[in-house]
Amino acid sequence: MPHGAFARHRPTTLLGYLRRDEDTAMLDILLLSLGVGVFALLAAYAVGCEKV
Repeated sequence: MPHGAFARHRPTTLLGYLRRDEDTAMLDILLLSLGVGVFALLAAYAVGCEKV
């Protein structure tokens, strides 16, 4: 199979079916907020355990 068949393919995104601009930006915001929320939950848990 010639290499040109693969070179014309558009680069795939994170999950392979998302559009590059709108959906991945929303996914970035979602994952960032999820990470910040988990960090805040773990920090609150650590502070709570120190008081017991």
